[in-house]
Amino acid sequence: MVLQVILCALSAAGLLLIVWCAVGNMLLPVDRSLVSVYVLRDGDQALEQTVRAFEWLCESNFLAGTLLVVDCTGDDALHTIAGRVCDGSSCVQLCGPEELAKLLKLES
Repeated sequence: MVLQVILCALSAAGLLLIVWCAVGNMLLPVDRSLVSVYVLRDGDQALEQTVRAFEWLCESNFLAGTLLVVDCTGDDALHTIAGRVCDGSSCVQLCGPEELAKLLKLES
């Protein structure tokens, strides 16, 4: 008897999870034209974690689009690290401040 109650509770929880995911997918559509901008500044330590989090969101279909990492530093070492981090990703792109207007298709 106790086993049947536990199985019924787990079945109901599983059904609720399936309905929750289906409704969430309908209410949160994935927009492929989304562009997020991350401005890289001197001494920035969160770039790699931000890129990995954005990649995970894209791979999980929670988010779609492109992350533009704008390098506003003059530091060659930081630019090299940012290039290495961004080159390994399909949804992240490294650009300079002058390229941002072109990539966002804005008038200068």
